[in-house]
Amino acid sequence: MKQAILVVAFGTTVEHARVRQIDAVVNYIQHQYTDYEVRLAFTSRIIVKRLRDRGEVIHTEIGALEALIEEGFQDIIVQPLHFTGGEEFDKLKQNIMAYEG
Repeated sequence: MKQAILVVAFGTTVEHARVRQIDAVVNYIQHQYTDYEVRLAFTSRIIVKRLRDRGEVIHTEIGALEALIEEGFQDIIVQPLHFTGGEEFDKLKQNIMAYEG
């Protein structure tokens, strides 16, 4: 069975912040869970759009989930990096639960 961990953050357009804060967590998870495909997604549509305008492609949680499913992953763990509940986290939870089962 193909397994994946989808790490989901709000996102940032500041490259050094992403490398030091978000990518560091993704890399740690990759080293701890070598049997899993580990991917990153952002919940902020504005940040995703700004990154795409600069030529960087980072999916939203929906795009990342759909890509993983299309690639045959059956066991997908979603690990949010949001520190507090709120609108972004609630939206993330709702979007993920739509794919359950």
